[in-house]
Parts: sequence; structure tokens; C-alpha cells
Amino acid sequence: MSRSIHLWLLAALVAVFPGLGSGGPDYGFARPDPLHSADARFAGPIVMVFTGGPLGARRVILHDQTENVKILSDHTPVSIYGVGLQALASRPHIDIGFFWTARSTPPDTSAMKNLQLTNAEQCGRFYPARGPDRAILYMCRAGATPESYRIPGPIALGILQRKHVITSVP
Repeated sequence: MSRSIHLWLLAALVAVFPGLGSGGPDYGFARPDPLHSADARFAGPIVMVFTGGPLGARRVILHDQTENVKILSDHTPVSIYGVGLQALASRPHIDIGFFWTARSTPPDTSAMKNLQLTNAEQCGRFYPARGPDRAILYMCRAGATPESYRIPGPIALGILQRKHVITSVP
């Protein structure tokens, strides 16, 4: 690309997002501390439903959006090449449904027990740690967001354990 196209693109971005890079208004770009930001509730799913695998017939429903943001923010990204699809195929996993919008989420917590993963805006899987293998959180592609593999950090694992999601298996 030529220099003039680069400059035109930069000018267009600044015109659309005037606070970009200036410490001005936040338009959903990186924040200094997303875990404690006043707008953190907008960076995570409203509800996360964990079901199947080591949980058996039990479902775990996480509906504290601030905690959901912490679960998704506290991680180390990892390439699938670093994980290995064959290795994941043989590991037990828990299916996850990510419900990002109010349209897909019941207003009261008692109705959340009826949420179906097929109605989630995004799907995923949680692979509990096993032996020397660390836990992996997989999020499937959703719209323009590519799929991702993440190694959950201690904050994320602590929340999941407190909510009775199995984080390691023998």
C-alpha cells in the first residue's frame, strides 16, 4: 500500500473515532484496566452456560457479567498449533454457550435454567486441566470474531472453581 493510502486510512479512522489514541472517548478499544473499568460489563457475555462432559447432567450458569469479563480477560492466548487438535480431541470437555445480548437472555435468573446452547450467540468448550496439560478455553468463531484458544489464568480458574465448574480431571 502506498503512503497516501495509509494516511487516508488513518484520517478516516480519526474522523470516525476522534478519541482514538488520544486518551479521549472510549469506543470499545483497549482500556488500561478492562477488569476494573466502569464499562467492563459491556466487554463480556451477559450469561455463560456450562454443560456436559465432566459436569454430567448438571448445568452451571454464570450470570454475573463482571465475573464473566474477568473469566474471558484473564488468559494467555495460545495458537492451536501450540495446543494440538489431536490432543484436544482426546480430552474431556464442557460445552459453553455465550449469551451476549439481552435479546437472547431472560431478564430473571430463574428463567436462565431453560437457556439452550443452540440459542447462544457464540459457542465454546472448556477443556479442564488433565495431568501435565493446562486447562484450555476455546471460543468458536462468531461473526467477525475469529475462533480463539486461551489458557485461563488464576483469576478465571478461581471464579470457575467457586461456581463449581470442574477445572481439572484425573
